Amino acid sequence: MRLSNTSLNIDNDDTVKTLGILWHPASDVFYFKISPLSFEGTLTKRTLLSTISKTFDPLGWLSPITIQYKTIMQRLWKQQLKWDERVPTDIKLEWEQLANDVQFVKDIKIPRFLLVDSDNLFHLFGFSDASERAYAAAIYCRSVSDTGKINVQLIIAKTRVAPLKTVSLPRLELCGALLLVKLMDFTCKALSYPISQAQFYTDSTIVLSWIGSHASRWKTFVANRVAKIQTLSSATQWKRKSCRSCNPWCIIFNFTHFYMVVWSQIFTRNISFSDRLFCSCIE
Repeated sequence: MRLSNTSLNIDNDDTVKTLGILWHPASDVFYFKISPLSFEGTLTKRTLLSTISKTFDPLGWLSPITIQYKTIMQRLWKQQLKWDERVPTDIKLEWEQLANDVQFVKDIKIPRFLLVDSDNLFHLFGFSDASERAYAAAIYCRSVSDTGKINVQLIIAKTRVAPLKTVSLPRLELCGALLLVKLMDFTCKALSYPISQAQFYTDSTIVLSWIGSHASRWKTFVANRVAKIQTLSSATQWKRKSCRSCNPWCIIFNFTHFYMVVWSQIFTRNISFSDRLFCSCIE
């Protein structure tokens, strides 16, 4: 194999687009470009689905946006609206607010490189959470160099809407925990780098109690999920996160303008901001 002396010239404005995600080689960051959600005409289930399908987010970096897409569509299906029937006023207002929040997507810049120079510690921290409407999991890496430099970054997140059949909140929290261990297993296999530590966090003491006991003690719904969680993790890896408000993974369930601003700040390469939020919840 011959080495070429030809250098690769990358213009500062050059970008590469792959499956809807843009990569800026000069700054080595990923970013998104989403078309405005507002449009003329009647808002129907057909037009909503057509607009939603244009957003491609394979790693869940836009989870606070995409989970709202999912919950809106679920509500439309539950109301059994026809494809070209006007959506209810409450959904129309929610969509208009979402259209305003989408503008913050342009501020999100995700560094491609996860590490810092001369890393000697590389930790993965997973967080799960749930509400009556959805549950989610997110995995962060925290790398520390031998000089003390710290980098905290979201790697991947995933969301699911709650089932149409009513399920208790503790059981939804358990579904979130199962989603998390599966996501952590996928992430660990995908990363070709030695991981110093992997930990899981939930704010549900009930879920921690279930995971800390043998699966056979519980009814089928809980037992099946606990058994899978215990296969992919150990009870000693699970901890209770210390706070709920203003945390990166909780932002997924706070569908407000303020939390969308916070979410966009997490990706602006402000490591001290991210690390302060992060550390306040794992202490």
